[in-house]
This record gives sequence, structure tokens and C-alpha cells, in this order.
Amino acid sequence: MNASVGAPYPGGWYTRWDRGELFQVTGHDRACGAIVVRAFDGRCAVLDARTWSELPLSRSSPPVGWPQAGRADRQPAAIPATDSRIVWSESLLG
Repeated sequence: MNASVGAPYPGGWYTRWDRGELFQVTGHDRACGAIVVRAFDGRCAVLDARTWSELPLSRSSPPVGWPQAGRADRQPAAIPATDSRIVWSESLLG
């Protein structure tokens, strides 16, 4: 858990304040600790629980005009064990 924002919330938006990067948590598998995030520009990454806990984060609102803003009824998708569509992004991780 991240001390400033707590556990990741699928559908929640966060800002990595040391870089000013806005991203959304799109999935969280508590069993293995994987957290799938998508940056505002579309880049995706998978974080582990340790990385999440060390990131300087704050909760954010969805960007204005974001297509899924206000879709609280939408259920997050399950995180597949292996998914070749996930692109590891160093700028989100490091």
C-alpha cells in the first residue's frame, strides 16, 4: 500500500507528482500484487506492490473529456497471467 494514496483502486486516477504524469489503474490482482496502469497518453505498464508503495503519488480526477470519465458502473477486467499486449514502460516504472 502507498502511504499517501493507499491501495490501488481500479478505475482510479493518480498523478506521479515527481514527474507530473497522470495515469489510471486499470487492474489490480491482489493475489500476485500486479497493478496494471495506463498513462494519459496510452502507454501501459505493470507495477508490483513494492514499486507502487514507493512511488510519490496523489489521487487525481480523470482528465476533462476522458471517454470513460464517470463510468463508475464499469467493472475492471481481470489481469491475465501473461498478456503480450502489455507494454512495459520505463518512464512509468522508473
